[in-house]
Amino acid sequence: EAFDRADRLNPSLVFWADVRPTKDGTLVAFRERDLTYTTDGKGWIGYTPDSEVEKLDAGFKFKDENGNHPFRGKG
Repeated sequence: EAFDRADRLNPSLVFWADVRPTKDGTLVAFRERDLTYTTDGKGWIGYTPDSEVEKLDAGFKFKDENGNHPFRGKG
């Protein structure tokens, strides 16, 4: 969602993404090592298998300017 939104705002926008490996070695765009910062999970992404990463709610803790959670429950 974040990449699509950035593209809609400005297609020539340059941005970076932190990429981290899961326990299984799959590279994923994920800012923090600790899952508790943004998801409904716990622990470090590097110790979490792909099957568990896929179940996480990546927008769980994101709040908009009104304090709402517009991405919660969307995977």
